Formats: sequence, C-alpha cells, structure tokens
Amino acid sequence: MKDTGASPLVACQRCRQKKTRCDRGFPRCRPCEKFDEPCLTIEPWSGRVIPRSYLSRLEERVAELEMKLTEHKEVKTTTKPVPRPANSTSFLGASSGLTFARILGSIFREQVGSEEPHTRVSTNNLSTTPSAKSRTTVAQQASHIHLPEKAVAEEYLERYFNLSNTQMPILHREDFIQKYFEPVYGPISPGLNLGCTFTQPALQTSTAPPGPNTLYQRLSKVSSYRDLSTEDQTALYFLLQVFSIAVAGHMQLYPAYLPERLQFHAMTVYETAAKSEDGYEALQAVLLLALYSVMRPADPGIWYVIGTAMRMCVEMGIHNEDRRKRQVYVSSGEPANDALRLDMARRLFWCTYSLDRQICVYLGRPNGLGDEYIKVPYPSLIDDAYVLKAAEQHGTLPHATTGPSYKHISLAFFQLRYIQARVQHVLYDLAEVPRAYGSLEHWRSEMMRELDEWYRSIPTDERITNCQFNVGILSLNYHQTRLLLYGMSPAAPRPSPADMNMCADSGRQIIELYHRLYTEERLNYTWAAVHNLFFAGTSYLYVLHHSEDERRVTNSKSVQTLIDEALAVMTFLQKYTDSATPCLNSLRRLAEATVRLMVSESEKVELTEFYHTSDSDDPLSSGNDNKVYDFISQMQQSFIWEPFLANSEPAPPHPHDIDEKGQFLSM
Repeated sequence: MKDTGASPLVACQRCRQKKTRCDRGFPRCRPCEKFDEPCLTIEPWSGRVIPRSYLSRLEERVAELEMKLTEHKEVKTTTKPVPRPANSTSFLGASSGLTFARILGSIFREQVGSEEPHTRVSTNNLSTTPSAKSRTTVAQQASHIHLPEKAVAEEYLERYFNLSNTQMPILHREDFIQKYFEPVYGPISPGLNLGCTFTQPALQTSTAPPGPNTLYQRLSKVSSYRDLSTEDQTALYFLLQVFSIAVAGHMQLYPAYLPERLQFHAMTVYETAAKSEDGYEALQAVLLLALYSVMRPADPGIWYVIGTAMRMCVEMGIHNEDRRKRQVYVSSGEPANDALRLDMARRLFWCTYSLDRQICVYLGRPNGLGDEYIKVPYPSLIDDAYVLKAAEQHGTLPHATTGPSYKHISLAFFQLRYIQARVQHVLYDLAEVPRAYGSLEHWRSEMMRELDEWYRSIPTDERITNCQFNVGILSLNYHQTRLLLYGMSPAAPRPSPADMNMCADSGRQIIELYHRLYTEERLNYTWAAVHNLFFAGTSYLYVLHHSEDERRVTNSKSVQTLIDEALAVMTFLQKYTDSATPCLNSLRRLAEATVRLMVSESEKVELTEFYHTSDSDDPLSSGNDNKVYDFISQMQQSFIWEPFLANSEPAPPHPHDIDEKGQFLSM
C-alpha cells in the first residue's frame, strides 16, 4: 500500500468548481473562509471528500481523549499495537485461514476495548449481577479472568458433552479432559455423564478439590493473563469457550448475560489458542468460536468465522484423504498417534462441513467448499474411550458401527447437512438439476425419499446414543429440511397444492416443536431459532391464504393458537437478538391478513384487535390477495437471500492479505 503519511495540499473542491485560484490555506483557503463555506478536498489514496482540516481535527481529538484517560487514571500510557513477528512460526502461511483467525481476535480486542456489555466477573464465580461499568483495555480486563468452582465447571461440561458435542464432536472427550480440564481443576469427579451413559470414560477421577499446583489455584495470584504460559492460556480458552457454549445452549436456565461474560473472557486468550502450532488444536479453537456464534449473535459474524475454519481445513488437506495420503500433522510418528490424529482430522472436517452447510442455508450464500472436492469418510462411530484404547493397542481405527456412542447423533447431523447442501445448491443457488434426474420434480421426489430414509434411521434409544440428547431436535431439523425442499424458492416460486399441504404440515410442526422446547426450557439457539420460526410461520400462513382446501380443514382458533405459540417464543428471544422484533411484528401482520379469510365478521373484529398494527400503509391491511402474496414472497426470500445477523460485518483485511496495488490476495 502507498504511504499515506504525507501528501501535498491540493486545490479545494469549491475552488475547482468555481474555477477560481485556491491559495491552499489551512485549515480553510481564503475564498472558502470569505464565503463561510466548508473547505473540502479529495483524499488521494481513498477518493473520499474530506475537510482540509480532517487530520488536524483527528490529532486534536486523540490528544483530548488521551488527556481524559490520564485524568481518570484508566490507563497509564498510550496503548501501543501489539508487535507481530515478521516470520511466523505457525504451520500456516500469511494468506491462510489462520492469518484470518488472528484477525478475528484483533477485531474482538478492538471492540472490547470500547464498551463492556456487563460487569466484571466477581472474584469467586461467574454469576454476579451485571452493572453499568464500562470496559477497560483488554489487558486490564484479562487480569480479572476467574473460573467457576469445580462443581459448577463439571455441570457445564455435562451440559456441553450431552447437547453440543453430540451434534458437533469438535472435542475428543478424554483428550479434552486430560489436556485442558485436569491442569486447571485436577481429575474430574466420578459419576459424571459426559456423553457416556452406558460406557466408562478412560479417565482418572477424584473427589478432591483443585490442588495448589492447578491453574484454578494459581490464577488468583496472576496479575494478567499475559503472565501465564501458552499452555495455561490455551487451556483457559478451551474451558471458558466450552462453558459459554454450554450455558448458551441452556439459555432459559441461566442469566442472559452469563454466556456473553464467559465468552468475553475466553476471547481474551483466543489468539493464543488460534496460533497453536498444532493445526488441529488451532482449528478446534476456531470451531468452538463458530459454534458459539451460531447460538448467539457475536462479533465477528459467523459467516467469517466458519470461512476461516474451512480455509484451515483446505490448507491442512483434511478435506481430501486421497490427496493427503493419510499424512497428518503430528509431532510423533507412532502409529497410535497417527490413528488418533486420523480420527480427529475426520471429525474436525465434518464439523466444519456441517457448520458451513448450516450457515449457508440460513444466509442463502454459497458453500465454502464444493462437495466435488471432498473425499474423506465420516469419523469412527465408536465411543471416544474405545478410539483411544484401540489406537493404543492396535495403532489403527476400528470400523465397528454398533455399540452405544454419542457419535450416532453426530453422524445423523452430518448426513442431514449433506442433504440440505444439495437442496440449497439446486433450489436456491439455481444450479442445474443433476443429469441422473429427468426433471426438477423427479429430483425433489428423490431428495424427499432420501430425507425420509434418514428420518427413519435416526437413533432414538439412549442405549444407542449413549447420551442425554433431546432427539426432538432431529425431528425439528427434518421438518426444516422438508420445508426448505417444498417451500417457495427461486427455482420453484409457486408451490403446487401438494407442496402447499406439505409446507403447512411442516410449518405447523416446527412451531409446535419450538414451543415445546420453550415450555420445557430447552431452547438453545437465538437468531437461528428466529429464522426457523419466521420461515415456518410465513410458510404456514402463505398456504392458508392461498389454499381453500387447507382453510376448509383448518379451524381459525387453532391458527390463532399456533401463531400465539410462535409469537410467545419470538417475544422471549427479543432480549437475545435484535432480529426477533421485526420478525415478530411481520408475523403478526401476516396472521391478521390471513385470518380475515377464515373467520366470520364478529370473529374478525376480535382478531383484528388482537393483531392490531398501527401501520396505516401496511400492504396487508387492504385485503388485496396479490399484495399479500407479494409481501409474503418478498419477506421470505429476503430472509433466504439476505443475512439478518446484527453483528456480521466483514473483518478488515490483514496487511499481509493486500498487495501493493491495494487488491485483496486470495485466501
């Protein structure tokens, strides 16, 4: 990039337009000062029109802010950028995903240095009441990292390994406990169910509290996280990020601020984990951040985080075992380590794939890596403890597909994301129908048959799943995929009567399942739940509005009850994500327009009052069917094609990702 430190003064915009001589005075030229006009000039390196005194004002503002900081004694010296080594020792190059992963940490640090969402964590636990204290610098805030007590930490682990790690097996249970939990808390307590209801984990257990040499005891004596070793910082990141995911996945059981607080502290040591020389450990760090971002709106946005993870997979070659020839990144050549690393490579790739496909469906964006480039089998289905034992004894991965294991749930989700990816590709990316099928309808019927086979094969018995996973979530995903397949799409904008019936059924099922999760206090997603509810609700109302047959067999009171259930869940989610409010209001208006066709005049008055809207120019208030159709179509497709996450602004490029001409390098 060109040096922007100094440039000659040029004639101002006004003098150029008036074709008068500009004396290039500062901060204003004489003609501009005479007519009391702003003296504007063009910034040569960006093309922006700015005041001539722009840089001078910035310098004055910086000096003013530094003086205020000094007066309030919040900082002792001017903050300096953290120096980056010229020759990185990381396993990835400057244009790789890991460079981008470092940017994610940098963006987070920039944001946490300006405003803190909640109060500092108390000295003893992570459940204090938030106050209005503002953020200080990251280094100061990091010095207040505190861990929950061992019993609370183990509660979080049970929740994580039974709900989250079953869907996304990012972590190998025994490996995680030995590398990250034991150095901090010591051996886990006996009797914990970490996704092993009917199996015995290969772990040492103890009821003793954390010993004096554990990080839990040493942390109170450390003034800043920078004083900790790399291993300690990495362990802190993994534990705190897992805790935040566990709490976010059970949002109705914990204070709303708690997962944000845990994740905030995890991010203070994120960069250390993301820079790990172990490629798989670095990828795990990024995937945990992505998993949290799916559950809660977070910065940076999920689209950029999962893109980083996919590029890391490609850089390490774990997306194509044929090309990689089973050569994995290991520090030891022992066969046992190779077998474990091979299983880890497979599970990490499929976790990345699953998250990528899920997000692409939500945001209507292209996949991060085409299926034609992927040549890697699913990970082993046997329980983590047996993977460890088999690798140690035989040096190879067993091929058993029976026996209790939480990874039966993982496999079900991997298979479903593969189906959803193909649906997205053909119906929403407008790709050609595969040649094996004669028409779009033939292809859709085959996809529906494959989806039904998947649904019939999913495990429901805990003696098979080996964990306390709510299998109702799989039913929810089935109906979401069914709706994606037969609802309005760019390839099929006008559903047939049979398609409408299927959409009405799946839309109703999705709302009922979400309301059941809400009443049972099992909601685990925020913005994604809003997306699913809105898509289901608008699809259901669309069918009722345009299908006389469906209206004939549907009771108006049942429609009101169903919409009330959807609105109740959205109302609850309003405090977690800004996207809930416009969706809730739109769904109310759509419901009002639809029930006009279904109720008598006396019922209409009652329902109009219930779904009252103050928008006098509401396109739905006229009762015009075409306007209702257009509105529903636009609303649905805007949520298919436009991301609505409040915090998904792109990260600024790292200097290494820009060439001399200011162009972005390929990543």
